[in-house]
Amino acid sequence: MCNGANLAYEKQAFEEVGGFTGIDMIASGDDMLLMYKIYHAYPGSVHYLKSPDAIVRTLPVDTVKGFMNQRIRWSSKADSMKING
Repeated sequence: MCNGANLAYEKQAFEEVGGFTGIDMIASGDDMLLMYKIYHAYPGSVHYLKSPDAIVRTLPVDTVKGFMNQRIRWSSKADSMKING
């Protein structure tokens, strides 16, 4: 799982997968779908950095309605991803 707050990639990788082309019509989840494209273009090259120094903190949603809307946005992109294997 990734989001714009904790995602890093090389400009060359972004350009080689066509950036946000093909996922730019989706209202939410472009960061996750971009990583999905990069993951499939560069097998074995996407890694998780487990380090306290790399932790990115963001504010949580502060209402139940906000929480539910956030989860709906997150799950709405599932149809855009093809699961392999």
